[in-house]
Amino acid sequence: MLIGRLCAVGVIAVCAVLAQDRRLPEQPSPLAPGGRVYPPELNLTVGFGGGTQWGSFASSCSRPFEYGQSSAWFVGLSYAAPLLRSVLWGSGVGFLSVRLRSSYREREGVLFTVQADTVLLPVEFRNSANLSIPQLLWMPFLRWHPSEWLGLTAGPLLGLALNPHAEYTKELLQDALTLPDGQSVALTTAQGRTSVVERSTASARIVGALWGQATAEFLIAPGWWMSLGALGMLPLSSPLPSPASLRLPLLLLTAGIGATL
Repeated sequence: MLIGRLCAVGVIAVCAVLAQDRRLPEQPSPLAPGGRVYPPELNLTVGFGGGTQWGSFASSCSRPFEYGQSSAWFVGLSYAAPLLRSVLWGSGVGFLSVRLRSSYREREGVLFTVQADTVLLPVEFRNSANLSIPQLLWMPFLRWHPSEWLGLTAGPLLGLALNPHAEYTKELLQDALTLPDGQSVALTTAQGRTSVVERSTASARIVGALWGQATAEFLIAPGWWMSLGALGMLPLSSPLPSPASLRLPLLLLTAGIGATL
């Protein structure tokens, strides 16, 4: 515990030293004490991460998809200008690519012919959905620097989901089946163990979300700095048309480079 606390204090101290000299003196005023403000800045950020599916969406499969995991990458460019002594306001644009894989298992009735009789027997399948959702983002924000090495950013997000694409597959999970007469038969399909049952492309949609980011920042050259942090997105609408209730919250680990203007 003590070693962990000492390491944490050391990291904070290093960040504080490396983040010095980011601020500029305020214009002198006879009515207010002197201080320092953050100058306008430009930031380039990349991020990678994922999340867990909220809500559901349907297809030609037997029931809606409700459980899935997403992966995502993000690249964005933002501009911020001073608003208050330690607060900046600004706007950014970005591109976000999200891939979602959602699936469920079920036993479906399949007809077999046994000694001139037709019987319905349960066979286990996995139904899977693979969604690709590229988005263009507009991200206005406020950024607060509680210290010279720490930045906290938050704001609304407006995105354009660019024709989300979905592919639905059915995978045979059983190798063999025992018939009522005791005979064991191997199971297969004409397309192999996995077959594509549907492909679809949705129309472009506008989506809304809230987002926030925390970054640790350190100087690499006069007027230039690097940042490491985490960015979260909380969706307010679905990228798919109604009646889908799909939401894709994300947590991304980010790295960036910034410059004073």
